[in-house]
Amino acid sequence: MTVNKILGELDLKLTHYTQALLKQDELVNQQEEIIIKKMEDSKEIINWYSKKNFNFTHPTITEFNTSRGPILGLNKESNELIFLHVNRGIIKLNIRTGEEKDVDARWLVENGCFNEAISGLDYLHNMLDEYLKSLKKQIGQMEHELEDLQ
Repeated sequence: MTVNKILGELDLKLTHYTQALLKQDELVNQQEEIIIKKMEDSKEIINWYSKKNFNFTHPTITEFNTSRGPILGLNKESNELIFLHVNRGIIKLNIRTGEEKDVDARWLVENGCFNEAISGLDYLHNMLDEYLKSLKKQIGQMEHELEDLQ
């Protein structure tokens, strides 16, 4: 194979690679827009939970909760919890050091947190149901303990 033929093939591959990068950027933009819209649509619900002094939980990130806003992601490798602060926006919190850094919706998408972020925002509709279910379970347990004494 000649050098010119190899260079021609590389140019063609570069064209395909550039097209794939453009498609990826388009998808990142779409996911970013979805997160931004969901955050905007959820503001009043977030404020309601905050005013009622509920901690925010997440349907799949169960080891953490926060009073500061809905949980949007967790990076276990870097020990970072990502949440939407009621007033500040998206925050990345280092769990070990307490260091905080503001990030944006694009950062969430580029770091693989899209599904977790959507789940965390959608969970706002069911979060109180989970609190109630847990409370009823505790009540049942306490009633059972009292019955055992009688």
